[in-house]
Amino acid sequence: MFLHYGINRFDYSGRLMVITVKVTYVASSLNDGLGRKEDELTPEQKAQRIRRFPSLLEYFSYIFHHSSFLVGPVCSFKDYMDFIIGEDMVRAKKENGKEPSPKKAVLEKLLSCLLCAVLFSVGAKIFPADLNADPHFIANSTLFWRMAVSFFVMFIQRLKYYFAWIIADVGNNACGLGFNGYDSNGKELWNRVTNVNVVELETSTNFRAMVQNWNMQTNLWLKRTVYDRVPHLAPYQRTMLTYTVSTIWHGFYPGYYLTFLNAILIIVATRTVRRTYGYMFQSTNSTMNLLFVFLKWFANNVIFASYCFTPFLLLRLDLSLAFYRSAYFIGHILLLLPIIFVHGTPKPSHDAFMKSQDSNGISNSKAMNGKDIPTSHVANNNAILRRNRSA
Repeated sequence: MFLHYGINRFDYSGRLMVITVKVTYVASSLNDGLGRKEDELTPEQKAQRIRRFPSLLEYFSYIFHHSSFLVGPVCSFKDYMDFIIGEDMVRAKKENGKEPSPKKAVLEKLLSCLLCAVLFSVGAKIFPADLNADPHFIANSTLFWRMAVSFFVMFIQRLKYYFAWIIADVGNNACGLGFNGYDSNGKELWNRVTNVNVVELETSTNFRAMVQNWNMQTNLWLKRTVYDRVPHLAPYQRTMLTYTVSTIWHGFYPGYYLTFLNAILIIVATRTVRRTYGYMFQSTNSTMNLLFVFLKWFANNVIFASYCFTPFLLLRLDLSLAFYRSAYFIGHILLLLPIIFVHGTPKPSHDAFMKSQDSNGISNSKAMNGKDIPTSHVANNNAILRRNRSA
């Protein structure tokens, strides 16, 4: 950062980030295994705890394991030791009678990362990362085109991360790390250390689903070592603390902190709108459902992913502000409007929708797929509304 300010370089800092994740994994798991009582632990903490100090060989082989040292993704120490000892394969043999093979998963992921590499190589020349803050481009383009370009730039830059994470996942799977059991059809799952679900992320229609499918192992690390460690705090305080730790872990560029602040605005604004007007996006008309899905996707990808997260790429404060001034801060205005002016109570017909959002991270699955919501569900919701109004 100090030697090459504002330039996103592949240097030692990324490796230090990976080491930080691994060291804190070992520390938190040891604390769970040796320093806390049984009734203080969550089921996940019980499964991931370490009951003895690892040997030097075990510890440093985990820290510097070749398949995850460069860009991750990182698994927990417990999962790593299961892989080294072979317990995951033993469980697979007991379940299916044969040892799983990663060949098919490796081939599919290799093809995926090759496609990402080709698209990035071509697209980055047309839409370079700093185009959004280029004075000549800003002076000679319309607002609509600047917003469109921000979308294309963010998509192209995501391809770079997709390639790095998928090729790293290939390395993990090729050496046998990442087996995660079988699905309902008996198909092998090699996604224990998968770091991104590309299709789910690119088609996500809300911020929560986007976050859940991006940098997944880092999100899991933050959940295990930060969010789950402060159960005495309110949910929004735990979320803010987790985002703060994530931002500091990334570094000290102003762009990271602008992105963090934008994320807070997104969370507050979307929660306000969803609680007050979310019921309006449930329709028995399949055409309307498809329209609602498209509108939510557009808001999620153009405003959230493109506009709000551009500083994460630009890094510098002057470049980030130049981009926002060129867009007349339109994204911030759209996010602040519901926070300031929307003051309503949650609608009874929206309760089931909210539970679906909180538990699954996505909208009602039938509404997402453009299918009709059962008429009985709508009738029950309307009955609740009439009963509340009469009361």
